Amino acid sequence: MMEFKNKKVDNVKRINGKDYTFEHDSSEEAWKHYKIIYFKPDGSSRINSKYDLKNEKQQLVLCNYKDKKYYNEPNSKYTYVNRYYWLSGEATYDEKSSEYSGEDANLSGDCDFNFNESKCRIFEHMVKEEYKDCSRMQKYALDLLEECKNMHHSLLNFSLMQTKGNMQGFKGSCLKNGVYASLDRADTLVSYLASYYQLQERQKDTSYILVH
Repeated sequence: MMEFKNKKVDNVKRINGKDYTFEHDSSEEAWKHYKIIYFKPDGSSRINSKYDLKNEKQQLVLCNYKDKKYYNEPNSKYTYVNRYYWLSGEATYDEKSSEYSGEDANLSGDCDFNFNESKCRIFEHMVKEEYKDCSRMQKYALDLLEECKNMHHSLLNFSLMQTKGNMQGFKGSCLKNGVYASLDRADTLVSYLASYYQLQERQKDTSYILVH
């Protein structure tokens, strides 16, 4: 059994002599990790039979997403934002146009808990308010926050998410705790999903998770 070692992920890759910046959670290095965690030694998926490693050339694509198609090329409009997508086995490839379909079910990486600079400023404010009368606990909590910040772009904080339905967007911008803006947390997303699946069918169309 391979021993897992957490590490921070590099997000720069040289393509045709030029360096491109990737989203850390969907970089080539992140995908090496996903292939171990989400796929069995025989290449079959641990989570969904639509995905396998047998046809990697046509399924792991560097996304330049335009006109509802995937192209295996760097993003020409936003050169600082690139990511690899894994297309389902239902995806097709047109050699003449070099374009990929695959809107039905694709996978891409996501940070489980967002500890970027803007989020950490919110967390720091929350900690200072919560422990304003206890300096020892405040320091302890702020030290923990610094550890979380340092692990933001590490393998332990990465997971795959299906891209259809824009769950990444919902998780990143629509989850609110009633006081602060969205904190982009995986546990909050799971809580919303659990609540959604407990609704009766007639209630689902107007639920928060679909409306937003």
